[in-house]
Amino acid sequence: MQISELPTPALVLDLDRIESNCAAMAERAHALGVSLRPHMKTHKCVEIGELQVQGHFGGITVSTLAEARHFRNS
Repeated sequence: MQISELPTPALVLDLDRIESNCAAMAERAHALGVSLRPHMKTHKCVEIGELQVQGHFGGITVSTLAEARHFRNS
């Protein structure tokens, strides 16, 4: 499939890069001894949220109750 053939809206991302970025943020939070609370507002994607909280516990940050319910129920 060509990118022009994707239905819209569509999220296209580099999985290796997002995994690397999430791991780097988790490592940094651990090194600083702080909890990381990644934001879900932009992507609203459960799978990305799972990557963001892997390796640490700090919860997530959402903007609305609907987003909180979405992530809680997934």
